[in-house]
Amino acid sequence: MQKLEKEYAKILKTTVVLVWLNRICSVPVQLLIAGKLAGVVSDAVRGDVAGVGKGSAALILLVVGWEVFSAGLRYVTNAEKEKSLHKCKMETYARCMNQPLSKLYDSGHGEILERMRDDAETVMGKLYQSIPLLCAALLAGSVYFGALFIRNSWLAVIFFVMAMVQMLPPMLVKGFIKKNYDEYHKIEERITEFTVEGYRGFLSIKMYALKRWYLDRLENLHRIYLKLSYAFSAVEAVKYSMDQVTEYILKYGACLIAGVFALRGSVSAETGIYAITLSSGLFGAVKEVFSVIPTFSKAQEAAARLAEWESAAGEEAGRKKLPQHIRLDGVSCSRGGHTVLSSANCTLDTGDITVMKGSNGAGKSTLLKLLAGLLEKEAGDIMTWGHTGDFFYVPQERIGMDITGREFMEMASLSGDAGAAGLFREFGVGDELLDRPLSSLSGGEEKKFFLALGMADQEATLFLDEPVNSLDSE
Repeated sequence: MQKLEKEYAKILKTTVVLVWLNRICSVPVQLLIAGKLAGVVSDAVRGDVAGVGKGSAALILLVVGWEVFSAGLRYVTNAEKEKSLHKCKMETYARCMNQPLSKLYDSGHGEILERMRDDAETVMGKLYQSIPLLCAALLAGSVYFGALFIRNSWLAVIFFVMAMVQMLPPMLVKGFIKKNYDEYHKIEERITEFTVEGYRGFLSIKMYALKRWYLDRLENLHRIYLKLSYAFSAVEAVKYSMDQVTEYILKYGACLIAGVFALRGSVSAETGIYAITLSSGLFGAVKEVFSVIPTFSKAQEAAARLAEWESAAGEEAGRKKLPQHIRLDGVSCSRGGHTVLSSANCTLDTGDITVMKGSNGAGKSTLLKLLAGLLEKEAGDIMTWGHTGDFFYVPQERIGMDITGREFMEMASLSGDAGAAGLFREFGVGDELLDRPLSSLSGGEEKKFFLALGMADQEATLFLDEPVNSLDSE
């Protein structure tokens, strides 16, 4: 079990118990209902009208009482489940933010959403639903089988063998689902990524008449998705039909077999009714076992993908430290399958002022991202020595978060916050701009804010990527 899954298990332990109770509490009630119903039938056969009336009244009270109790238990369970799932989701977000900068920077929106949403929910579902339901189904099936065995061993064995027929539908579709599960998730990631890119670029798509190009690309992705979706739908339809046929066979087969036993005098009519009533519980428990087991393989695959998001050292998210001296020896790095930095050699001292010059695409921004920890090298060596200190990175790209400048200063824990006020005035960033979300600032206003904040942090080394972009001449 991975670290994140263990944390989920701690948070969900109360929910697990409640889900198990919801399922297992119905077992003794089912036994009582079977006994009462068998008694009512027996009284009816004897012509005991008073007994039938009393038994029917007791049966109705039992069913109503159980429904009222189970409604309250379901409410408590759902409330606890929602609270626990919220805690699990917050833990997932926290673990995601603890990952190395290079992992977060290199991951697309689709991949992040799939990991934090679908995979996390699959793993949580295994813990709070699959495990307690499997345990409850195994226990319930054993109790039902034992109760039937006490009445008539042959009926119990025959019903159990009949129940095992329910393993066929999930076994027949298991291979297909397992084979296509990863492919299905990958195309969902690609569609999510492309949709997010389109949302961010709607203005460009409209201005430069790229609508046809964008929709054609999106339609091609959806064709792949629909092809897989149709296959899954067909398999689910076949499985549903098989389940329905199996259910009818078991339901009416149990009545037929119990009737034959009663006609031959092997069991009494009361025992026959008791067996028929309990057979539905036995069949349902066995079916639940076979339905739950396949979910464990899905959860295992989801947990493996989530494990990639767990920091190897489990470090807390925070500001990366930078050594005083850095030497690059034959360092190469690529993005999107294209080499953007090849065999780079240089020595940097964080106490010096270093200016990188070069043509567009020469790898200047890539080198800064490599030093800042946003990218990882693919070849070469990076040697460091000397004491470590903070650094402040100002990228070319807009930050565009909905946090205000003042809140950003407080949350970023920068050592020069107090000195930033004077620099803000020099850069023309007043209190009104500091109280606005960064996403509402212009490119120049945001760049001024980060330049002032970085320069105010006297102890930090500044990494400035195209620092004068978006700034006016003043």
